[in-house]
Amino acid sequence: MGFITFVKPERSYIIQEKSENLFLQFLAKRTVSLDQFQKEQKKKEKIGTNGELTIIEFEKDRLSSDSIYKNHEVKHVSQSNVSAGYDILSWDLEDKKGVVPRYIEVKVVPKHPVQFYFTNNELEKAKLYGNRYYLYLLPLKSKNQFELSQLTIIQDPYIRVFKNLDNWDRQVDTYKFTYNTANEQ
Repeated sequence: MGFITFVKPERSYIIQEKSENLFLQFLAKRTVSLDQFQKEQKKKEKIGTNGELTIIEFEKDRLSSDSIYKNHEVKHVSQSNVSAGYDILSWDLEDKKGVVPRYIEVKVVPKHPVQFYFTNNELEKAKLYGNRYYLYLLPLKSKNQFELSQLTIIQDPYIRVFKNLDNWDRQVDTYKFTYNTANEQ
C-alpha cells in the first residue's frame, strides 16, 4: 500500500507524504474516555508493581548466596515513598567500603523495541547516586508474566543511557512551564 514504511537502522516508521492527512485524521478521531484512561493506568500500575515484586524476589535470591548480607533487608521503597526516585533499596559489596546501598529503578518494558519513561526525579537520583543507581529493564511476556531470563541491568543509567545517545534515542514527552514574574512591569 505504501502508507507506512519501517526504517530498520533507526527503528522507526515513516508515513508517506501522500498519506499524512489520512493518518492525522485517524489520530484526530481517536478518543479515550476518562474511564478508559483510568482503567489503563490501573492496569499499568498493577503490572509495574508486580514487576517490582519480581525484582525484590530476584534481589533476595542474589543476596542469599552471601552471608555478608544477612542483616541487610531488601526494601520496597516505592510503596512508602513515591518521591524517592527509585523503587527498591538493595545492597552491594564494595572492596574498601563493605556493604553499600544499591538503588534500583524497575521498568517493565516490551521485548522489542525496549523503551521506557524516566522521570526528571529518577534522572536526578541516577545522577546523584551514580554507580550505586541501577536500572532494571524487565521484559513483559504477557499480561502479568515477565521474562526474568532476559532482564537487563544497567549500572549508572545517567551515563550509560541518558548521556549515551549513540545507543539510545531520547524523546521529550512533556514540558514544564513556569511563568516568569520578573518580566512583569
